[in-house]
Amino acid sequence: MEFDVNFFVHNSNKIEGIPATKGLQHSCHVAVASAVMEEPKSFVADVRLIHTLLGPVFDAEVQPGQFRTKEVFIGSREMPKPAHIANLMLIFAVKVQDYLATVSGQSHMIVTSAAWELHDYLVCVHPFADGNGRVARLFMNAFRQVCGQGWETVLYEDKELYIDRIRSYERRFASVHCDVYQ
Repeated sequence: MEFDVNFFVHNSNKIEGIPATKGLQHSCHVAVASAVMEEPKSFVADVRLIHTLLGPVFDAEVQPGQFRTKEVFIGSREMPKPAHIANLMLIFAVKVQDYLATVSGQSHMIVTSAAWELHDYLVCVHPFADGNGRVARLFMNAFRQVCGQGWETVLYEDKELYIDRIRSYERRFASVHCDVYQ
């Protein structure tokens, strides 16, 4: 089955509460997803590139491609303090390189597990002021492509399972990285 970029973007945006099927929110995301499909290695090498390309959809106070400098909460959950973001993202970069060296060309299940691990870590670090979920889903697919796998679309209908998965990972992340909330 051929990948449908509009289907991916529609579901990704809808998960974020953006029901747009046209306009800037949709067309920008389609352009970024298409760029990731065409040159996934560039985006795996530097996740900030995805955020930079998504820049036109963000509010004026969000600096595309830049790590956040303010504290954020998702609901009542505090995200890691800004002072820890750079170090957490260095850890992320090492994880990416380690996984690329060990899982590329492996079975679908092994690549999928590594891709989700990287997605979940990125969402829990929450390095950007906005767009973290969209960036994580795009990054996950860039990683999958580099490792020889096809794209995975998180369906809006599966949003609750998707959020539950992130919350479960978030609890493990918080127990390992408890110092980043101080």
